Amino acid sequence: MTYNSDFLNRFLNDDGDDEFKFHFIQLSSDPDHGEIPDQDEKNEIEARQREFLSSPLFKKAFSICKIAETLAEAIDQDREILKLPEMLHHSCQHFLGALVAIPLEDTYSEKMTKAAVVKNGVHELLNAALLCNFRELADKQHILLFLEELNELRMLFNAWIRTFDPDEDEEDDWAIGFHYKEPSEKN
Repeated sequence: MTYNSDFLNRFLNDDGDDEFKFHFIQLSSDPDHGEIPDQDEKNEIEARQREFLSSPLFKKAFSICKIAETLAEAIDQDREILKLPEMLHHSCQHFLGALVAIPLEDTYSEKMTKAAVVKNGVHELLNAALLCNFRELADKQHILLFLEELNELRMLFNAWIRTFDPDEDEEDDWAIGFHYKEPSEKN
């Protein structure tokens, strides 16, 4: 199977332009949340998103996706039976999509729910890299660089989510609370 190496650009831009596009969709069972944002709200959302896209965390995440893309292309296809290239691509799209959505969330619980998706996506990338290493499907130095970058992302991400205010939350009917403890950093 061949891969289109511009999946990040396709993921972020649906019409091939170099500019990032911002899509406004709101899914909620709350009738007050079904309205399309007015122009001022759209401008504020776009400003928040542009600020995040220039952050070190997003730049690190984007870099990781580019490394994963290169790693996926370097995998020895003749020996590969686990579909690791597809796993790398899917995991990048999964975690990057959740990551760029976090700054747009208003409540602590919604931010932390998406943070959990980011964590799971990064764990999938880690697992794919370890499988590549174990099966000797790609260059060991490339895999080590990838693992180092994933660890740096984890540290940046943990520092960032500590800035979320647990008091900016509202109850929902899922009974999942994230405010009982903060993430710990063990270095």
